[in-house]
Amino acid sequence: MVKQQKFFLEWEKDINADGYIIKRYADENVEELVRIENIDITAVYIPNVYQNKEVHIKVCYFRKQKVKTNIYKECDYYCFLSGTSYIKYQFSTPKLVSIKQEKNNDVEIYWNKVAENISYLVIRKIEGKKWEKLGITKETNYIDKHTNSGNKYIYSVRCVSDDGNVRLSGFSLKGISL
Repeated sequence: MVKQQKFFLEWEKDINADGYIIKRYADENVEELVRIENIDITAVYIPNVYQNKEVHIKVCYFRKQKVKTNIYKECDYYCFLSGTSYIKYQFSTPKLVSIKQEKNNDVEIYWNKVAENISYLVIRKIEGKKWEKLGITKETNYIDKHTNSGNKYIYSVRCVSDDGNVRLSGFSLKGISL
């Protein structure tokens, strides 16, 4: 059985808010974890976090209007537990869709768009070796023109800043291969 752990999540205070609602998104389910009506509290522990499983948390900033709560801003966080380290990202891990090999041995991979105007870092590895950087693109596909027949390549993709220096999402450790 996989051990459950907690993740400590912090966000920025908004002096215009009356409070925050913290929600967890899992597949099609949305669970409200906590409602905070003290704007000075800007951190909570997120329960039931599992090793190597991405957790999507949304911090909803609200204002009270008589008996109604009006959410005016939402911030997404994607949390990942790897070993003993917690990693927090701005975007979800790109979902790898398909891969195909062309007649000239070029390999093209495809993934789902994560956000508008985001850059993707494409990486690959030979089975049993380390990941290596192939390139950065704003498209949702990439053609690897530097393959050798006989090698089994595994590909993955993550969101990054335009210069590639800031990691904005995780990546599939399993990857996709032919």
